[in-house]
Amino acid sequence: MTDQRRAHASALDQSGRTATSLAHDLAVLATGELLIRAATFTAFVHLARVLEPAAFGLVELTLAVLLFLSRLGDLGLSAIGARAIARDPDAERALVRPVVSARVTAAGVLYGLLVAGVSIIGTNASLCRLLLGYGLTLFIFPFVVHWVFQGRGRMAAVSGPQAARWAVFALIVTCAVHAPPDVTRVAFAEMIAVSVAAAVSLVTLLRIGGHLDLVPVRPLDRSLIREGAPVCLSQAVWTLRMQLPAMIVAAMLGQAAVGFFGAANRLLTVSQAVLAMYFYGVFPRMSRVAGHELSRFLRRSVQLAFWPSLAIAIVLCATAPSAIQLIFGPGYAHGSPAVLRALIWVLPVVAWRANARQALIVVGRMREEAACSLAGLILLAVLVTALSRIHGLTGAAWAMLASEIAAAWLTSWRLRHHLRGIAVGS
Repeated sequence: MTDQRRAHASALDQSGRTATSLAHDLAVLATGELLIRAATFTAFVHLARVLEPAAFGLVELTLAVLLFLSRLGDLGLSAIGARAIARDPDAERALVRPVVSARVTAAGVLYGLLVAGVSIIGTNASLCRLLLGYGLTLFIFPFVVHWVFQGRGRMAAVSGPQAARWAVFALIVTCAVHAPPDVTRVAFAEMIAVSVAAAVSLVTLLRIGGHLDLVPVRPLDRSLIREGAPVCLSQAVWTLRMQLPAMIVAAMLGQAAVGFFGAANRLLTVSQAVLAMYFYGVFPRMSRVAGHELSRFLRRSVQLAFWPSLAIAIVLCATAPSAIQLIFGPGYAHGSPAVLRALIWVLPVVAWRANARQALIVVGRMREEAACSLAGLILLAVLVTALSRIHGLTGAAWAMLASEIAAAWLTSWRLRHHLRGIAVGS
């Protein structure tokens, strides 16, 4: 009994230290995220006001395409690398060069496909220039090695490059974009901003004693790419679930409709970004626990993420008309508030779903998680197409919510199966 008591006391002590360390990491991330989101939100509010719905719709559509391509270009290797370093810090030396090399190669392939796509379907000159300009950032993102800092638990280093990126972006667009004809300058601002983030990231890596072994480029590590493939699919689908509605709305309702939809979605995106930082900080911790401890960790994590998200959703739903008009101006008062009232309920659902999603990755069930995400995406495409024909922009928003709930239930169901019936979502 004495040995059991000692073991139990040791486990409690370790749990206390883990909780304290996690709280510190989350506090650092939250502080950095507040600065990042303030700069990001300022930039996009400025763009929405000066570009007006039609031109702002071009920016939102470009972001939808490029966010999807950037997830594909990641190849799932950021999550795989962070998980490996969290479990074994010595793995960093062997991972940096193959991960960066693989992602640069992927960027070349994706940019080639983007150029081909623009040349085939390009009818709007401003949209083509935005897509091709933004597309160049695919070659820069591999050098933003945030996943190394995540695996090490250096959360200040995670936030630093992103804070620099969005501060530079906000400064440039505020100074250079003043009217709809200036819309293509947004791509220039993004290229400069991502370059600054990459430079800060690499300098930070050197300062903390990291391994900056980037050249010469070695042959692609096929085993690493195979391991990351299910995560890549899941991340691409996870991103596309938020961007696909804008693409469908653009095709069915026009680019001005994308502007109205994008304004409401921007408020969800800001709220979701703060939530994403929470999961970014939680993932390395989750990677170090297993079995029954993982189930306990998840129940606590769901509570920490879900209830604040629900509170934010209630407030934004109640104040949607005034919030939209105050932030984006009277030009968006016609279509955006109704979209926001439906769309904001996605936030607490994501808080539930993301816990189960990350846990499936931790327990090595990446293929199942990818399958759940893909099922949700297929449902989303069907519902957005059907409901937007009947109810316009609001129908697209309700379609996003319905598909998110279905995917969350499916992901949680698969996780409960692997955790032997423990109710993660409760």
